[in-house]
Order: sequence, then C-alpha cells, then structure tokens
Amino acid sequence: MAKATLETLAEKAEAAQAALDAAEQERVDELLGTINDNAAAVVELQNESIAAQNELQAMGYRVTNVGGGKKQAKGSGGPRQKNSQPLYVFIQNAVEANPGGMSLGEIEEAVVAAGYKTTAADLKRNIAQCISQGPAKEIVEAKTRGVYTLIK
Repeated sequence: MAKATLETLAEKAEAAQAALDAAEQERVDELLGTINDNAAAVVELQNESIAAQNELQAMGYRVTNVGGGKKQAKGSGGPRQKNSQPLYVFIQNAVEANPGGMSLGEIEEAVVAAGYKTTAADLKRNIAQCISQGPAKEIVEAKTRGVYTLIK
C-alpha cells in the first residue's frame, strides 16, 4: 500500500508539474506576444521619428533659403537702399501738407507713403531724432507735446 501511495503521489506530482509547465509556457507565450507587439510599435515610432526629422531638416533648409536662418552680419545684406531725398525733406513735405500739425505716427505714415525707403525697425525713432537733433529741427517745431508743425 505504501508503494501504491508513493506511485499515486508521484503521478500527482508529475501532473502538477505538467500543469505548472503548461501555465508557465502559456505565460511565456503571452509575454513573447507582448514583446513582439511592443517591438513592432517601437519600429513604427522610429520610422515616424525619422520622417519627422527629415521634414524638420527640409523646413530648416527652406527657412535658411529665405533668409530666416542665421542672422546676417551688419552690412552683408547688400547695398543700402537709396532715397531720392534725405529724410528731413520727406518730413518737411509731410508737415507742409498738414498745417494743423501731425503726430510722429502720422509723419511716419506720410513719409513712407511718399516713397521713403527704409529697413528701420522703428522709423518713428529716426524721425524724432531728425526733428530734435537733425536738419529738420530748423524746419519743424513741436506745436504741443507730440504734435509737430512747420516753423513760420
């Protein structure tokens, strides 16, 4: 009887081991499936990343070609634009046309509309400087704060 019990226990142990092996194999198969899915997702993301990098590089070339890339050194943008007359003449003509007086913004608009060529970031500053310190100070005066008229 002890021999039969040992054989039964051995069979149960083998059956338990087989069940455990089957469960482990199932879990291993499940993990391998997850790994394969993740590997495919990683490859897809890498391909998308490469495509995005290529697109960004192409955009960088386009930006550089239109002058939006590196800031050019002063004076390297070609010859300075030439105007038919100096700024103070454009200012004088603008203020003459409006005897009631003009603000700096209005003078700026009139000067540009008259054809004054500039690449200045703030032309109003140049106009104010010309009126207060330059040749236009002999022609234009401040009627009231911020309103300029011709000197009579």
